Amino acid sequence: MVILVNIIFLLLLITEYVSFFYTILQRELREFSKKRMIWSGGIFACVTALGFGEWSMISLYFTGLLLSTGTIYLIFEVPFINVVKCCITAYLALSILENVVVFILGVATDLGGKENGIICLGCIIALLWLYYALLGRKLDKDVLYLNGRMWLIVSGVMFLTFGLISYFTYILMEVIGTKEESIGVILITAEGLAIFVLIYAMIYYFNTKEKYQTQRDLLEQYREQQKQYFEGLLKKEQDTRQFRHDITAHLLQIQNFCEKGDYKGEEQYIRELLDEITLINKKGYHVGNDIIDTLLNTYLSPLASECRIKVKGYAHPETGISRADLCVIVSNLVKNAAEAVEQCTREQKEIIFEVNQGKRFLSIKVKNTADSEKISIRDGYPVTEKNNKRLHGLGIRNVKAVAASYNGSYQYRIENGYYIAEVLLQT
Repeated sequence: MVILVNIIFLLLLITEYVSFFYTILQRELREFSKKRMIWSGGIFACVTALGFGEWSMISLYFTGLLLSTGTIYLIFEVPFINVVKCCITAYLALSILENVVVFILGVATDLGGKENGIICLGCIIALLWLYYALLGRKLDKDVLYLNGRMWLIVSGVMFLTFGLISYFTYILMEVIGTKEESIGVILITAEGLAIFVLIYAMIYYFNTKEKYQTQRDLLEQYREQQKQYFEGLLKKEQDTRQFRHDITAHLLQIQNFCEKGDYKGEEQYIRELLDEITLINKKGYHVGNDIIDTLLNTYLSPLASECRIKVKGYAHPETGISRADLCVIVSNLVKNAAEAVEQCTREQKEIIFEVNQGKRFLSIKVKNTADSEKISIRDGYPVTEKNNKRLHGLGIRNVKAVAASYNGSYQYRIENGYYIAEVLLQT
């Protein structure tokens, strides 16, 4: 019986932390492979083996916490260092919840520590999934992202809260021991729970505010890019008008060469006219969609003199993707490529932009040379050095979020000195 209780306790503890990661932190699941299945089987074997030991409640709990950390790393698409940080946050948050449930169970039942612990874990798992069913899945998962500084602040506040709850609970239960101890414990635990909810709400509020601010900045940027694009169109139109205005004079000059029999002069003159036409047509990049054209000309045109740039493909003027979403995707991919090639030598600088539109999809691919030593992965996302720290890392998150909203995907890889980013959207 003791063995079974130990195994159930460990399995429920692992399930509790996995549920927290999925329902509260809303991290993405990994694609399961045979290797991960073997490791998962190894963890289950450890749980079974540990069930035969004579464990105290505390020892069993922290052993289960270590197993939970390994399980989460296997299941979720999160770097290991972030798994550890999030597990610390989860431990503090769940400990507050466990205090509430354990106190209620202690009043309501006469079961032992591990039995109460099993019921407690079952209740918390049920509460987590109830929250997710009623509210969690409707929330934007990216707004619960914590950067390093925010994580330290939140963890510090929660650790202090947990410490105060544990201390005052001990004073009330073990030292004072009055009739009013239950009321005191309830008030302290309720206060801790309220602080936890308040921290959660504040994180959601401030991250949501920052996300909307970022979107507003992108729209402002888009409007400025549109202005620059149309100014470029006007300049091109003026050049075209000027050429058309002079075409009569050019034809007369060609006629004059013919009458004189100066065919070499005529050939040279026609060649110069064709070069002028080619120069007018090359003033800008065009793939058929004004949003994409705007962004390509904004970010790539200034690099044309020092970087090999190739633009391929076609996108319909109405792609089926909202203008704002298309702006988010293209601007971030092209801007990141432009920033990356700045770290390369002049001979290595190259950017290839390719867009293809089918009946039911739109694909965008950006390929650029990159200094692999200056590309880093943070929180599972590629990042580069940026001057605007507030927007650091948010661009690619927005690209991934937009792609997901169109049942699409965002993928990146480093291959033969090139950084390749691909986005596929259903239209």
